[in-house]
Amino acid sequence: MTRFKRPMKPLLEVNDLTIQVNQQLLLHNVSFKVVQGRITALVGGSGSGKTTIASAILGLLPPALEVTRGQILFEHKNLSLLNKEQMRLMRGSSIAMVFQEPLGAFNPLMTIGQQIDEVLEIHTKLHKDQRWHKILDVLSRVELPNPAEVYHRYPHQLSGGQRQRAMIAQAVVAHPKLIIADEPTSNLDVILQARIMDLFRRFKREGMTILLISHDLGMVSHLADDVVILDKGQVVEEGSVNAVMKHPKHTYTQRLMEAFQ
Repeated sequence: MTRFKRPMKPLLEVNDLTIQVNQQLLLHNVSFKVVQGRITALVGGSGSGKTTIASAILGLLPPALEVTRGQILFEHKNLSLLNKEQMRLMRGSSIAMVFQEPLGAFNPLMTIGQQIDEVLEIHTKLHKDQRWHKILDVLSRVELPNPAEVYHRYPHQLSGGQRQRAMIAQAVVAHPKLIIADEPTSNLDVILQARIMDLFRRFKREGMTILLISHDLGMVSHLADDVVILDKGQVVEEGSVNAVMKHPKHTYTQRLMEAFQ
């Protein structure tokens, strides 16, 4: 009997996305899919458009940037048709972001626990005691020692690695379907990078889908399932990580591989 593989279901689809500022193209007809339950990496150099794509998905583009073409579908829902309140509710509950520099992303005047609690208060119906226990649990899951102490600390009182794990805890606490991670290990040493990568592998096993934004081909090769290569605001190559890294077709991808090796 012939067994047919079940088709992979896209959670996120970016179709012909074009963004410009003052008549200058930042993204040109960018299209790719993020398959549910997999880790997809967006790879490219500085200025390739990776972070602009993330901002567009989250509805956080600066006013000066104009989407002139294309659409972004999340679970087949066109995100551009949502109003600001609908997008605000989606951020954190369905799509969450892990920023490159958590010290700048966290509010310096609020404790880590208060900031994670805000996510639960907005997106769940848990009462205060339930939220407290859930926050301690998620801080423990990201391997932060003494979660009760971390809860009461301010961002500047944590090390860089601790802040990054606290930001990951904030991102996953409401069980989003998609996590966007923007260079999540770029400011960490090798040991901490490995620990963050282990966390993402665990989240994938638990059913989360991850869009990883990175220029680090070493991390991408060990962590991602699929890869999208960007150059100057355009997709130049995409496919499984193994296929693209072993047999790069585009000259830009070939140069990236040569630099990595």
